[in-house]
Order: sequence, then structure tokens, then C-alpha cells
Amino acid sequence: METNLSSATTTAKTGKEIEVTAILKQMAMVLKNMRTYQRNNPVLQKSFDLLFDRLTCFLSKTGSLTLLVRENGLFYGSSMVYTSEDRMESLAFALYRDGIRLVSLRDSISRGEIQEFMAALHEAREADPYQADLVTILWEKDLANISYRAVDAYLEDDEKKSIDRMAEKSEGLPGVTPSGNMLPGSEFFIKELGLSVQHTTTASRRHLRKVREADVRRISHEILEEDDRNLLRRCTEICLEILNLAPRDDTFDRVANFLVRICDWSVSAGDFLTACTILSDLRTLRDGGALAEPRKASIDDSIDKLGEKRQIVRLGEYLGTLTEQRNEETFAYLTMLSPAAVGPLCEVLAECEVRKVRYLLCRAISVIAKNEPVRLRHFMTDHRWYFVRNVVMILGMMGNPGGIPLLRQAMNHDEDRIRREVARSIGKIRSHDGLELLTTLIHDANKMVRFASLSAMREIDASDAREFLEAIIMDKSFGKKSLDEKREFMRTYGNMGKYGFGFLEAIITGRYNYMDEDTQAAAVYGIAMMNDGETMEFLKQVIEDGEGKIHRAALEAITTITTIQP
Repeated sequence: METNLSSATTTAKTGKEIEVTAILKQMAMVLKNMRTYQRNNPVLQKSFDLLFDRLTCFLSKTGSLTLLVRENGLFYGSSMVYTSEDRMESLAFALYRDGIRLVSLRDSISRGEIQEFMAALHEAREADPYQADLVTILWEKDLANISYRAVDAYLEDDEKKSIDRMAEKSEGLPGVTPSGNMLPGSEFFIKELGLSVQHTTTASRRHLRKVREADVRRISHEILEEDDRNLLRRCTEICLEILNLAPRDDTFDRVANFLVRICDWSVSAGDFLTACTILSDLRTLRDGGALAEPRKASIDDSIDKLGEKRQIVRLGEYLGTLTEQRNEETFAYLTMLSPAAVGPLCEVLAECEVRKVRYLLCRAISVIAKNEPVRLRHFMTDHRWYFVRNVVMILGMMGNPGGIPLLRQAMNHDEDRIRREVARSIGKIRSHDGLELLTTLIHDANKMVRFASLSAMREIDASDAREFLEAIIMDKSFGKKSLDEKREFMRTYGNMGKYGFGFLEAIITGRYNYMDEDTQAAAVYGIAMMNDGETMEFLKQVIEDGEGKIHRAALEAITTITTIQP
């Protein structure tokens, strides 16, 4: 339950802060209600209405609401506006646990978007951590007016210790001083930027007031003397300012490369939040619209270097030693790399023996290669079946129909588990382009592959396959299938819409006299998938008139429908 902030703190709050606190308490209440009520329940919908009204009222005056996420609470500006003693019920912890560090809601947000945001929080809380997390769920929902960052824009209170650890790991690097600071000495700083002492007094350049070598020299000394915990952040901000002001492209290139060097040092020390912040700032600068194309290309080239094989292999060596929270920070960092990192990441994935890390790598690769699935083509013919299965899983996570041709390469693989994963991935992609593959896999020799194909067919618009399924069901060999497989076929057929009602009704009522009782009972489950008024009346009639397996199937079907309805 939420704790009451002290009266003194409450008194000191501004009007906006009080409004934000009310919004967040209502948001926490909605999240709690989602555990108890179905989506269409009036109680839950009323709490949604109240949340939406409070939120839109606030946004109409402010334009946006940005919250900083900490483990123990949410901050609006510098003020804590929400906290909770119970982690299981805490809105802040639900965000923090899955790596969210900043959330922003804009004034054009719709009721549907806030509902989907709350649904994402609920799904993440209930999900298997090996299968889904909040960052992935939000990414899949693609909410236009809700943005988030999976890293903190500020250094945490314990970042000074991280900096010290980074200094210890950096003592062996050329030009790095073992003084307790992570950054190299000032002479090395200037050398990295391609500057020299002799250039600082060149008469022809004294008129340049934007960035001079002397300025860089002075800045480097200030960095070394800085004892605040924001040491790295300050260095990054200064370098970004240099990028904004640099009059020459070669100066811009050197500073961009230097920033990436700092990012690389941070990763070497396990400080992924700092590395994420640097990459985020570089990408923001690149996408801001003010840079010329050569400078955008310079930033892209610099970021590409972080995805080179030697950097990724070094990272992979200690991924399995990280805690769950650190793994999520690593995931956030990996998703900010360029698609050039896909190949090296796949090579690390192929050698990884830790299941949790494999899943993390699969998620990260699916994000950075989402628009370029062809980068995975080379790995589809790898001799390690378990690695190919992971690649197939990644294609499903991407949700890009462009991955269907690659899945075609794996659909005839000797390993049953790969063919099964192909079917699952087609279902996740939800593209009609995959229907042809499913109509082949539905005849696979392995029963679990056939089940996965039928399940995937229910995930996509497979109405074109109605006649295809009818032909299989009408064939006399269908009677030799087990009851559970017949049920899967009928459920898939029923999922295609109301126009299949007559065909299933004919089976249940015995119009096809060569069909056995198992087939008739399975058709009842297909009828149940239609779930409307006529369906309910028909099932009630079957319960009254039917007997044996048909009666039991109708009773089970109508009980299930009644349970899932609000």
C-alpha cells in the first residue's frame, strides 16, 4: 500500500506536484484492479476513466508529464511524488525492475494508449521474466504519445564507486593515470582529440571563439580537478558542446570518436548506464536535424565501432556473471548499438551456455536488427541446431514480415524443434505472407510442429485457409488423428469466423455419418471459438440433446466462455 508522505513534505508541494501525486495513486489503483477484474469490468473501466480524466486535465495545462523512476519512488522534477512500501504493488518498482528510468506522457495521449500502457505494466508483472519484460512489451505496443528510456539520464548515488572501479580497470591503458579518476591525463585528452600544445597560439586561429585548442586544454584540466560524482556526465556534456560548436569536420570527428572511447571504457568497467547515456546523447544530436550529412555519418561510424567483434566478444566474456538488474542495463546498452553489431552478437549467442543471457541477447538482436532481418541470413545454415533455433526465435521477436523468406530456409530442417519454432515465429509476425509455410508445416511428421502451426494460424488472418482446413477435416484419414489434435484443427477452423458455423454444426449433428464421436466432440470446441449469442444457444441445445463426449465437450466449452466473459 502507498505510504503517506509527511505533512511537511505535502505542504511544500506545488499545485502541479499534488496533481501528479493524485494521477500516480490512481494509476497504481488501476494496476491493482487489473489483478482482480477482467478488462471490460465496470469497476476497472471506471478507474480507467478517472485516471484518464485526471491525466488529460493535467496535460492540457502542461503539455507533458515526465517522471524520473527510482527503485523506491517516482520523481516529478526534484520532488518525490509517489512511493510505496509494498514492492509487489509499487508502480515505481514495476517500472524500475524492468530497466525503465524515465517515462514521458504527452498531451495528445488517447484513452486507448493509457489503457495499453497500464496493460503493459500488468503483463510484465505477470509474465515469465525469461519470456518477456516491460521494455519489450512497450516496444511491441509502439505507443505514439508515451516515450520511455531504459536508462537513467543522471548518475545514481552510487556511481562514484562505479567510477572508482572503472579507474582501477583502466590503470593499464596507455595515458591513463592511476589517480582515482577514470579519465586519462590532460595531455592524453588533448592527444586523443588530435590537438597539440604548439597549435594553441597560432595567430591565424586566434579569431575562432567557438572552440580553440586552448579551450580544450583548459577544459581537460577542469575535468581532472572535478571531484563531483557527475564527473563523467560533465565530461560528456562538454564534449557534446564541442560537437555543437566545432567549426571543422576533423575536430568533430575526433571528439565523436573520443566520446565513443569513453563509452567503451564505461562498458569495460560494467557501467552500462553511463554508456547508454552517452549513446543516447549522440543519437539525439545526430537525429536533431541540425547536422550536415557528413557529421551524421561520422557519429554513425563512431557508434559502429562499439559493435566490432573484439568489443562484443569482450562483453560476452562476463555477461553470465552479472546480476539480473545489471543484465537489464546491459540489454538497454545493446539495443542502442547499430545493426553492424548483429553479426558479433550472434557469434556470442552461439557460444553462450547461460539460458538467461541467451534470451537477453535474442531480445537485443531483435531490436537492433528489426528493420534489417537479412543480417541474420548467414546464420540460418549454421551446423548448431540450438543456435539456429535462437535465430528463428529472433525473427519472430522482430515481428517483421521481411523475415518470412529466412524462415522458409529453416522450415525443412532435420531438427523438429527448429520447425516448431518456425511455426511459432510466423504466429508472432502475424503476416499473411507466412500462411503458405503453415499449410506445409501443418502436415509435418512431428505432432508438436503441427500443433504450433495450427496455433500460429489462429494468430494471423488465415481466412483464406478455410477451404484448405475443410478438405483436411473431410478426409477420412482425419478420423485417425487423436482427440486433442482434432480439437486443435476445429479450434483453428472456428477461429476463422462465423461463416464456418454451418460446416461445424453439420459435423456435430451427424450429417457426415462417417465421422466418429471424437470428431463431433472436437467440432464443439470449434463452435465455441465463435463465442456469440447464437453460439451460446447452440451449445446449450447440445448440452440438452447430446450425450457422451459431445455432451461433455459442450459443457466444458460453455463453462469456459462464461468464465472469460466479464
